[in-house]
Amino acid sequence: MRISNNQIPLFKILTPTERKKFFDWSNVKEHNEGDFLFKSGSKRDKFFVIVSGEVELSSQKENVFNIFSSGEFLAEAALIEPGTYHSLNAKAKTKVSSIVLDYKDFKKLEKEIPELGIKVLEYICLVMIERLYHADNKLITLYRTGKIIGSNESIEQSAKEILDAALDVIAAKKGIFALLDVNNKINIKSSFGYSTKDKIDKVSFKLENDSIFEKVYNQKETLSLTKEDINKSKKKTSKIWPADSVIITPIIVSNKVKAFIALFNKQNEDFNLNNKILLEAISNQVAASLLLKEALL
Repeated sequence: MRISNNQIPLFKILTPTERKKFFDWSNVKEHNEGDFLFKSGSKRDKFFVIVSGEVELSSQKENVFNIFSSGEFLAEAALIEPGTYHSLNAKAKTKVSSIVLDYKDFKKLEKEIPELGIKVLEYICLVMIERLYHADNKLITLYRTGKIIGSNESIEQSAKEILDAALDVIAAKKGIFALLDVNNKINIKSSFGYSTKDKIDKVSFKLENDSIFEKVYNQKETLSLTKEDINKSKKKTSKIWPADSVIITPIIVSNKVKAFIALFNKQNEDFNLNNKILLEAISNQVAASLLLKEALL
């Protein structure tokens, strides 16, 4: 299999000789959809780098904690604390190709080229720091939105605070919080990044008039798009589009989409998996609050 350096961020910090040595001591493996890379209770002895496809990290009760995709790594503890055991399952969500490095082989590689071993471990540490940062931000944001939603205010009254909480972590230039009424009309209740003259908070439009929101509604799942993806859409709402990138998360209550959180034009990059996970967590909080309010009516 031919693997480009652009696919794997780790390889960008290695010299051609170091990359060759890394491959000499590792193996490329193919996993079919549904295959386990490792299971809860199995010994940690292999480090995985995802070349293509998606791997789902979940508990034995199948609660999904994270999804890893091309360029990302998992089971890094195999190189740091070998002999311990996995507490979660890693299962191929799609067909997956991965580079697998055994702990014993890593120690041989580290002995042969100490600088390479140090580079690999330093890279793992830097990524883990970033993951912890995102985890901390997620917890802080969920605590904040939980307090907002737990107040006696309606979701309409809380819309701005919920949107602000998401934007404090996800650096998007524009965003909206919108409710969907019984006539499938999208009503924007709060916005960020639009000029006063746009009066975006007062905009309403039919779901069928915006193919992207309609797709999120029909699929009932988060949609993340680049500018190229957006340009393929023929139907647009002039007050909201154009945008260089977008992520839209539906708020689902009793299997029906009730609202949307949408962010546009992320600063310096496209929206990523961490952004998706955070928005979906906020969406679940809002959905639980709406469901409770409906039950009390």
